[in-house]
Amino acid sequence: LSDRAEYYDMLCLYGLNKDASAIEKANRISEESKDALIRSEALLWRAKYFYNAGKWKEAGDSFQKYYEMKIARDGGASAMLWAARSALADGHYDLAVKRSAILTEHFRDSSEYPFALIVQGEALMNLARFDEAVLVLDMAMASKKLSQTERIRAETKKADSLFSLGADDQRRYEEALEIYKKLLIDSSLSPDAKLLVSYKIARTLEKLR
Repeated sequence: LSDRAEYYDMLCLYGLNKDASAIEKANRISEESKDALIRSEALLWRAKYFYNAGKWKEAGDSFQKYYEMKIARDGGASAMLWAARSALADGHYDLAVKRSAILTEHFRDSSEYPFALIVQGEALMNLARFDEAVLVLDMAMASKKLSQTERIRAETKKADSLFSLGADDQRRYEEALEIYKKLLIDSSLSPDAKLLVSYKIARTLEKLR
């Protein structure tokens, strides 16, 4: 079979629920095909498969390899974003920061840029680097490319970071409280989300005595 035919055969195997055979073929195509385009397409398919299966390390490594193959092409920013998300989901926060930083440095004009900042902010929070997380999340919220849902996510994470900084500076509690109050009146929040924000307000007020 030609490389393209092998790739379509891989997709057919997956469609027939023969996942093991499909992955085996995807591995072979992505490593051995003489056609760079087919090789990259198989690598991207493998990355998406692993991500959906919750195999974060395999997914992240595959997305990064795809990025390295197509660094000058449109798919690079998206691949690196998913590579960063994979590292975050896998608990490799330093790696998530590193991967998202590659995106934010080289793809500032891409639609993925603010989302990479949110990933970076969350990773920094998990590393207890809250001051940096606040700065990064502010940069994300300054973008007009965020959806309302993602903007709320960024605002919530920023407030959580400020709360964590409050132990050393009470003014941070006050800043967090203002954001939580703003979030509480947002009509797009679900009832469960409003309940969680209400709890965070109460917790912050307790810290402020």
